[in-house]
Amino acid sequence: MEISLSGQTLAFLEAILYGALLGAVYDVFKVSRLLFKNKVLVFFEDVVFLLICTVVTFSFLLRVSDGQVRFFIIFGEIIGFILYYFSLSLLVNKIVKGIFKVIWAIFGFLYKLFLRPIGKIFFLFMEIICKIIKKPWILAKKIAISLKFRLKIGHGIMYNNKIRKAGRHKIKKREKG
Repeated sequence: MEISLSGQTLAFLEAILYGALLGAVYDVFKVSRLLFKNKVLVFFEDVVFLLICTVVTFSFLLRVSDGQVRFFIIFGEIIGFILYYFSLSLLVNKIVKGIFKVIWAIFGFLYKLFLRPIGKIFFLFMEIICKIIKKPWILAKKIAISLKFRLKIGHGIMYNNKIRKAGRHKIKKREKG
């Protein structure tokens, strides 16, 4: 099917619009990259973005030129993407980063207001418990050390040494007799 010159011009302008829309879709994926910095997620986002671009371009080619690949349509999508990326995308990125800064500021304020005092109370409580437990613990350590010390001193005076000597003496008597 042949497309007239005016039809080609309209298709080219529509392709520029589709390219800009694909640029907006790319910005959506870029926002998720700002939130989640994960290389595996980035890979899958790229694959999904390429699939979206493929489906949009193929359906547009089917509608405009009965599925025949027209390079001016692909060129129009690329131009539309580039125009969006270097104009509106910069504005959208600044707005999104500003929104994230506001959200982080709100979370920081809520953290300082609620969670930090609770954490300080918890650590103060743990300090008190540690002080209470520390005195009996130190006493138990001293007792354990003194018990070990006594066992080490008395290990040479064991009654087993006398029994062993007596046992050897009895064995020697049996062998002789």
